[in-house]
Amino acid sequence: MYVEDLDYSYKVWKAGYKLYRVGNSEVWHKVGASSGDGEVSEFSAYWSMRGRVKFLSSKLPFFKKVTSIIFLILTRPIRFFYFYLKGKNFIVNNQIKGFLDALCEKYKNSLAGRVL
Repeated sequence: MYVEDLDYSYKVWKAGYKLYRVGNSEVWHKVGASSGDGEVSEFSAYWSMRGRVKFLSSKLPFFKKVTSIIFLILTRPIRFFYFYLKGKNFIVNNQIKGFLDALCEKYKNSLAGRVL
């Protein structure tokens, strides 16, 4: 539900197509149309983090994958502190859950079919 636009664009680019930006275009985006009222919700906090981590851990070359995950881990505490100050602990909790679920799914899928 989140980061699927990036995932799709990356697949198209990797398939050899060129991607273009149309600078004078206008895009209407209904914030929260699929997940709530436009505010960060439990749903959007979870799925945005899960989608981001799944994309980073599955699509990028090894070096970019490692540096991106490290960057995410280093910068999240700053955002988490901000959310705690605003009294939005649910955002932190759901982003941590999304992060861990994406990594656990990646690990589980990498073991699928292997005999241990």
